[in-house]
Amino acid sequence: MTKGSATIATVLLLVCNLQLARLQGLIPERSPLSINDFVAPTAMGTEEVASTTAYYYVVKLYKISGIEKSTPAFVLSSRWALTGTYNISESDEAADYGILAKNGTGTMLVPVSRITFLDFGLALIKTCETFKQNSMPMTPTLMNDFSNAQSGYIVYYKGDVLYRRSVSIPSNCECERDDYLYLEHDIDTEFEACLAFDASFGACSLITDSSSTPTYVRSNALLVDGIGVAFLDHDHCDESYEEFLASPTYIKIEPYYPDIVGTADVTIP
Repeated sequence: MTKGSATIATVLLLVCNLQLARLQGLIPERSPLSINDFVAPTAMGTEEVASTTAYYYVVKLYKISGIEKSTPAFVLSSRWALTGTYNISESDEAADYGILAKNGTGTMLVPVSRITFLDFGLALIKTCETFKQNSMPMTPTLMNDFSNAQSGYIVYYKGDVLYRRSVSIPSNCECERDDYLYLEHDIDTEFEACLAFDASFGACSLITDSSSTPTYVRSNALLVDGIGVAFLDHDHCDESYEEFLASPTYIKIEPYYPDIVGTADVTIP
């Protein structure tokens, strides 16, 4: 038996063991909630408009043509921003995107000149013009190792308005212990974080309204103590994009800091 075959066999055995444990009642079923359920538990807070003053370093990266596709990006220096690749394809060109940034009390559209992929989950965006807003400090981001459970916010754009929702962030170990998450995505906590599972009906409409003919796709970013720490990586929504099958995962910024410094003009903490 080859190494690859052995790995596949091991995964299949673990999946079968989990299914058997469910049948024996050792692991409860996590079934999607019906809209008629009396109580729909949720791990996310209520949607609210986010303060652009508090999140002064957040800008909107958007696809110029087609349906609404947006991703928050964090300004790192005068002409560089960091974002997630949930809404970006490696076949896309810089001219396909624009950035909506702050300009005093108003906004400005900033053309994108280059997209540099750091990993399948992160990308650096270079702009043709300089940002008129302050950059995000990196020191708090580098100090967050996700070793303990914590609270935070996810931020995302609806149109040109930045919104936020409070979230609970399990520790690295708690994410690895989540059997349902393991069935969807074998999380690597060196590079990824997870959120507490949200079982409410319609929770995935936060991201999109359809897998086949969506009218919008809104990625989001994870913040702790007002500072960006990760970007949406895997949503784990069902086929109708109404409910989460497992906790969504986020690609951490901290492991890629050397790559960020090596590419962008970022001040070393």
